[in-house]
Amino acid sequence: MFFKKKLQQRFFSAIALGPLILAVVLYGGFPFLAMSGVVFMLSTVELFNMSKNVRFSTLHFLFGLLYISLCFFAFIALRLFDHKNGMYLCFSMVLAIWSSDIGAYFTGKLIEGPKMAPSISPRKTWAGLVGAILFPALLLWCLLLFAPWLSNLLRNELSVTLEDSAIIFIAGGGVGLIGQMGDLIISSFKRKAGVKDTGNVIPGHGGILDRIDSALLVSPYFLIASLYIFLNA
Repeated sequence: MFFKKKLQQRFFSAIALGPLILAVVLYGGFPFLAMSGVVFMLSTVELFNMSKNVRFSTLHFLFGLLYISLCFFAFIALRLFDHKNGMYLCFSMVLAIWSSDIGAYFTGKLIEGPKMAPSISPRKTWAGLVGAILFPALLLWCLLLFAPWLSNLLRNELSVTLEDSAIIFIAGGGVGLIGQMGDLIISSFKRKAGVKDTGNVIPGHGGILDRIDSALLVSPYFLIASLYIFLNA
């Protein structure tokens, strides 16, 4: 019953926050910067609260603060990279991260199997990792085929080559892999602080860092991958 209630909370939280986040990402400007600033401050507060645990040293806090700061900088830089292209890129990244989380959750629940890192995150499985990699790869590949703007970003033409498809599919898989690594980084912080969640701001999800753990590390990856694709297009 507890897990069913928590799943319902996660669903309604996603329904409430998802469209708002996408709208702000698409609009950009001050609303995007304001949202990023608020989320950054809340993340820092959660990190500070975790640092109150005696096992969570000042070094852990400083590393966490630097990590969060650099990742937020990459997220904002991606959106501001170019008004139109940055909007599409940031929008695609958010969708890819969400699809990775969904893929990890459902494949992990359906298949289960051996744990990936039980000492850090007991619920993560290798089956979940496969879903986390495959779902965003397929999502970005579908966007390449059915969203003309993505092929336009790559080569300024509507035709999609086999090379384009391979690049986007691999880049999408990278979102899942890097996102799982980001998840494990925040999980290691929680393990060190002896807490289950980083906070309780979002019903069913825990804290802000619980919700953006994948997005943090994916942001610099997506920014670097986008720059590479643009420079070599």
